[in-house]
Amino acid sequence: MLPVPGARTAIPWSPPPTPLRGGPAGDATTLRGLIGRVDGPVVLIGHSYGGSVISAAGAGNDQVKALVFVAAFLPAPGRTALELTNRYPGSP
Repeated sequence: MLPVPGARTAIPWSPPPTPLRGGPAGDATTLRGLIGRVDGPVVLIGHSYGGSVISAAGAGNDQVKALVFVAAFLPAPGRTALELTNRYPGSP
């Protein structure tokens, strides 16, 4: 969690077990559901595979004010994080 005075923090999951890993599209749907329950602006933070998820979840959502990628993947449309991992061994 990132404590910021006056800001509310929500963590959609905490492994194990995790309801996510239904693929980027399914996980983005789960995250969009959480965003819809937040009253106010949202900043999404994703690490590794989470970069793909926050990108899809935040697309076209006026409530999402920023995306933060921390050593994260942002594959081109039609590509996957797994393809990038295989292409660049040692990536997060």
